[in-house]
Amino acid sequence: MNGRQVRLQAVRRMAQSSLKVLSLAGRRSEELRAVVAHQADERIVDAVAERFRLPDPLMVKCIRDAGNTTAASVHLARRPPTHP
Repeated sequence: MNGRQVRLQAVRRMAQSSLKVLSLAGRRSEELRAVVAHQADERIVDAVAERFRLPDPLMVKCIRDAGNTTAASVHLARRPPTHP
């Protein structure tokens, strides 16, 4: 597997699906107050934010603290992990 190609494909598909969801909801990216993406690769999340010209604080990122979270991303975004 070519990691670079996989990452580019992930960014492309995430951007396309995000646009589709926004369209179906009758919304624009400028209306977003937060974006909670699957926390698997911070570079993918950053690249999608760049494509949408979203400011960094709008992108919920907890991968550095929690690792790859699979389906728990939303829950962690609401209550980030605490450190002892």
